[in-house]
Amino acid sequence: MKIRDLKLLAVPPHASTTVSSTGDGRLRVLDLEPDERMPEGEAEGPGWLMPIAGVVEILDSGGKRAVAGPASLVELEPEERLDVRARTRARLVIVAGANASVGEFGPGEAERSRS
Repeated sequence: MKIRDLKLLAVPPHASTTVSSTGDGRLRVLDLEPDERMPEGEAEGPGWLMPIAGVVEILDSGGKRAVAGPASLVELEPEERLDVRARTRARLVIVAGANASVGEFGPGEAERSRS
């Protein structure tokens, strides 16, 4: 058994970090600054997205908008893609199933949007 405190984990800015990966899926952590958008392809279903700090605004492909904060759990259907933008500084946990497409993003690949 491994236990990690995801709030204390060192995560480079603008890049997601893989915390755990198996044949069944992958768990990643991503920090976003206010108004920063999650990199495209980072949140694709099937999978789950959970803010553990801060608040994010989520827009689905159908135009439905929602706000999620700590302890909110967002479930993504297969092939579903979300546009996620931080309202405040936020730390997100992303759990992707084995069939999900999860990007490997490095520094500088997160977008900033000041709209």
